[in-house]
Amino acid sequence: SGNAVIAPDVPAVRRHLTARVNCLLTPRANPTALASKIKYLAEHPALRHRLAKNGVALHKNYFPNKLIGLILLQIIRKHVTHIG
Repeated sequence: SGNAVIAPDVPAVRRHLTARVNCLLTPRANPTALASKIKYLAEHPALRHRLAKNGVALHKNYFPNKLIGLILLQIIRKHVTHIG
């Protein structure tokens, strides 16, 4: 399953996502443009489903849950010196 992604059009996002392949890009900090993209996806279910399917495939191939967990653990260890 999965959901279609609408992301800000910034370099960090474009490094991993491709417009109209696994996401829709929108200008950052532009709520009107974001609303327009949401409406567009609502009106185009085939595109919405294709973006979701491709996004899930991207996640499984390049960002597996175990890898994300390890990265988060490293971040937590870096910033938390004492728990309890």
